[in-house]
Amino acid sequence: MENQKIDLSKYENHLGRKHQMIRLVWGIVWPLGTWFLPRSMGMGWKRFLLRMFGAKIHPTANIYLFIGKDLLSC
Repeated sequence: MENQKIDLSKYENHLGRKHQMIRLVWGIVWPLGTWFLPRSMGMGWKRFLLRMFGAKIHPTANIYLFIGKDLLSC
């Protein structure tokens, strides 16, 4: 990928304060609520946390954390 300069001086955040606060709380709750669980355990707990923040998921869904290689190269 080429080194491109991006001008952020005209950036406008279109998220409301309430939405920003929910995202902030989620960013704290998810890592603290799941860090102690091995990848394949605690699926019920992970589904519960997701539902508390409005997720609509299948009752038996398996939840795994995935970090793509693109995110790791930042």
